[in-house]
Amino acid sequence: MTVVIPALNEESVLGRCLESLAAQQCDFTYEVLVVDNGSSDSTAEVARRYGARVIREERRGIGYARSAGFAQARGAIIASTDADTVVPREWLARFARVFREHPEVVGVGGRFVYVDGSPGIRLLGRIANYLTPAIVRVAPLLWSFSGFNFAVRRDAYLASGGFRTDLTYGEDWDLGKRLRRLGRVVVDNGSWVSTSGRTSEPDPLCLRRLANYFSLVIFGRIYLRPLTRSPTNSSAG
Repeated sequence: MTVVIPALNEESVLGRCLESLAAQQCDFTYEVLVVDNGSSDSTAEVARRYGARVIREERRGIGYARSAGFAQARGAIIASTDADTVVPREWLARFARVFREHPEVVGVGGRFVYVDGSPGIRLLGRIANYLTPAIVRVAPLLWSFSGFNFAVRRDAYLASGGFRTDLTYGEDWDLGKRLRRLGRVVVDNGSWVSTSGRTSEPDPLCLRRLANYFSLVIFGRIYLRPLTRSPTNSSAG
């Protein structure tokens, strides 16, 4: 199994993410791959200090970063999270069990809690998590996994065409939609990660985020460029 982490100037938070990955309780080997998306700080050095394999992707954007990492992944299963996310000790074991017990599943995602960010994004996160089980059951096409908590079969990922690099937001949701043409994409309601909502600060009411989500669902593209913090303080993309 391979874990891919896109990162842009994340020296202050990446260590906590990698510590949580080093503490995984599983009976199989896995590699951790950090994609340095053009950092000007010591992101790459922090990654190497924790034993991660580092590759450099100079083209800025979350789609480019994730694509570069997935292209270099050696595992038959590829998981992904973000540099500002902390995963539980059973994170990889749970994903592996889903794929082992359900051969028809090509992708699996989990749920999350925002530990910081604007009140709007934290409220949106709580609402999304509360509604996720019902959405998956009643209208599964409205749900897809989030980039900080998902895993896919590598062969299905390749067959899907991979991430769209033209998207500055929602590349994870778009991938999940295309994977559904190849098999089942499911949610593991017991898989929770803690992540940051800091990139939502320029959009405190999350209006652009919501508008882009619905435009992805309906039109397959986004029309409003997401407002994000400066690249010196934010994740890749």
